[in-house]
Amino acid sequence: MPKISVLSITSRDLYIPEIIGCLKTQTFKDFEFVLVDDLKEQHLDYEKGVESVFKFIHITPEPIVPYYAASAAFNDGLIRCSGELIFFMADYVLPHFDCLRSHWELHEKYPKAF
Repeated sequence: MPKISVLSITSRDLYIPEIIGCLKTQTFKDFEFVLVDDLKEQHLDYEKGVESVFKFIHITPEPIVPYYAASAAFNDGLIRCSGELIFFMADYVLPHFDCLRSHWELHEKYPKAF
């Protein structure tokens, strides 16, 4: 079980390679990336090459008619997270290489605050 689950939703495919690139450079390595993406079938190639760096769970949201609620997509991803700490990340955020380490250290120092 990873210490951190990074959860993001998107329908904008141009951000995905940038997000994955930033996650590959994280100094904290004990995490998984859960991406809820309406276009999963078109993005299967994003999963290649990250398995050795972090666990990547790439899912299509459960059908919701009409499907437009970001909160529903986050809920779909949230039930698949297995980390002790969940880091919600907007799809346009490119985390600093030390972002996850900093969050984990704060979680250890102030566990009730998270």
